Amino acid sequence: MDLRAKTAELVSAFDPGDDPESEQSHRQILHLLRHSPAPFSRANYDPGHITASALVFSPDRSQILLVWHEGLGRWLQPGGHVEAADRSIVATAAREAWEETAVELDAATPPELAGVSVHPIPAARGEPLHRHHDLVFRFLASDHCIRAQAEVSRVVWSSIDSLGEYGVDEALTRSVARAASMATPTTSRTLQ
Repeated sequence: MDLRAKTAELVSAFDPGDDPESEQSHRQILHLLRHSPAPFSRANYDPGHITASALVFSPDRSQILLVWHEGLGRWLQPGGHVEAADRSIVATAAREAWEETAVELDAATPPELAGVSVHPIPAARGEPLHRHHDLVFRFLASDHCIRAQAEVSRVVWSSIDSLGEYGVDEALTRSVARAASMATPTTSRTLQ
């Protein structure tokens, strides 16, 4: 199964619950996957392109890993664009988490799709205003060791209750709440 089909299957199975913004993002992402000739191409500006991000919980599940994104000037979860070598959308999220923070992910805890968010990205570096159709995956870190890398200048562990102090947006807050409420998998099932 190709990347588009696997991603569409994963998104189709996601239940946005009674969250209208997640429901709208869910519909838009499925539409992009079904109708765009290049849904993963970062050159696809209208209606945008698929990205993947990682909600990385600390080993005790009490904290979330945040990165300071210089280009956007705000705290976010690690994430970014799909690359040709990525074997799955989950691999994209895991790669981005490593590239931005050097976090080691717990291989025994399978990642799960915890949120979807379609949001605008301001024009910059020769790219026009466009939208990221982001798939947010829950991961568990194997330890607390992190360091800023790539396009981020700072990384922190924030307690779940302190996310507001970092000015995170509502979409991230909703994804964290959903991820925190998910049952911890007991099998070695994986999305990768």
